[in-house]
Amino acid sequence: MRKFLILLLLFIIVLSGCNQDTGKGKKNSSGSNSETSEEKFEPIGQEEHEGQWYSVGRFYSIEQATNIEKIKVGPITLHIELAELIRGNYYDENIMESYDQGIIEYEDEEQEFVNLLVKFTTTDSIENLTFDNNHISLATNMDDQFKKPDKNLSSLILAGYMEGNNSTFSFVFPIKESKIEEIESIKVHVKAPIDQNGNSVGEDAEIEFQI
Repeated sequence: MRKFLILLLLFIIVLSGCNQDTGKGKKNSSGSNSETSEEKFEPIGQEEHEGQWYSVGRFYSIEQATNIEKIKVGPITLHIELAELIRGNYYDENIMESYDQGIIEYEDEEQEFVNLLVKFTTTDSIENLTFDNNHISLATNMDDQFKKPDKNLSSLILAGYMEGNNSTFSFVFPIKESKIEEIESIKVHVKAPIDQNGNSVGEDAEIEFQI
């Protein structure tokens, strides 16, 4: 009798373990534990990326383009080191309160952007020229049109500040009307700098590339 009870107890334990495994399997098959499309990417961090994405939320670089043609406008040349499609979520507005509790929360609404990482070189003094964020515009194959980068997320450029500056500047364009999966090409238009008399120094330039 005692032997029978021991065998019965072992059977119940094994059966319970099988039920738990089955439950886990069902949870995965229902999608609640499945990976999101972003989980195969690492979130953009402070040490591995130019720009301040890590400071405003959790964002991922989904697609990238490199080896992009240079853009020359007068004495200024733009070297686009990287163009990328960014997706992610801003920190929740109560981030400080949730952080104090050891929890980092994010807004529900997902955000998407085109981001350009650019370095500038000059062939002459540009101290007396006007060249700023308003000189850079962007369009995509999905008819997204941007007259200038987003002022809150982008680097700020001034003609005199760029001279001899080896920094990488980030120019961000929010995508609202389409999805970044639909973006296949990007067109960047740069207006020539302006002198003190209001005249263009050089010609406007434009390039288009695939991403």
